[in-house]
Amino acid sequence: MELNPQKLKEEALQEQSVLKEISEEGILTITLNKPKKFNSLTIGMYYVIIDYLNEANSDSKVKTIILRGNGKNFSSGNDLSNFVSFAGDREFQIKGSQFFGNDLMKVFCAAFINCKKPIIAVVQGSVIGVAFTLLMLCDEIYSTEDAYFQAPLVKLAQGPEMCSSYTFPQVFGYQRAFEIIVGAKTLKSRDMLDYKVVNQLFKTYEETLQYAQQRAKEFCQLDQESVIQAKSLMRWDRDILHKVNLEECKNLINRWSSENLIEVIMNFFQRKQNSKL
Repeated sequence: MELNPQKLKEEALQEQSVLKEISEEGILTITLNKPKKFNSLTIGMYYVIIDYLNEANSDSKVKTIILRGNGKNFSSGNDLSNFVSFAGDREFQIKGSQFFGNDLMKVFCAAFINCKKPIIAVVQGSVIGVAFTLLMLCDEIYSTEDAYFQAPLVKLAQGPEMCSSYTFPQVFGYQRAFEIIVGAKTLKSRDMLDYKVVNQLFKTYEETLQYAQQRAKEFCQLDQESVIQAKSLMRWDRDILHKVNLEECKNLINRWSSENLIEVIMNFFQRKQNSKL
């Protein structure tokens, strides 16, 4: 794999893996559009989302952001094939780990932390890994009843990401957060509602998206400076989040460069393949 951000981003744009639409009201809708692969995030998709979030900050036409996924699933998280290219090339694995940590994940997380506009997440089906952890940096979350949430970070020889080592204990309590991050405990949508992470549940995806769009329209009608200032004040811990992001990425670089990472990833793919037989 060539670690060329611009080229990988252009490939994602060409494949339309991430769609962008701005409504007349000022709603920017970012849609993960790789349903046949559960909307798993490739490197190029990460960079496209980074650009869209950063551009929204300076675009006065954008007042609210909706983040959603096409198909039956929000996202299965990181496309683990991103790491397969490390196999058999120790030097490239170390170089790639630095790239993923410093040039990708740290920047991706920072784009969510720094986003001034409200982000409404609409989730359904699988909400796995980074797709789960990034939700804590969104402002409202609407979910279908069939959604399930899992962060198998340690299970895949990796570690906390998207400030989850800070946000998860705050939201779930330390012991439950440990069970989720280290024990890969699966949460149902009803659990997320009980923890007050999800704002509301709906039976169908169509209902979920429709309600989120209505909420976004309501936000667009508010005084925008007041909205931005309110979010900024409520995110008083932004500096803390940036520090946590930095420390998590240092750990991720260490984990991604570990010699047993590839073995764990390949075993994961093998188990998936065997389950299809």
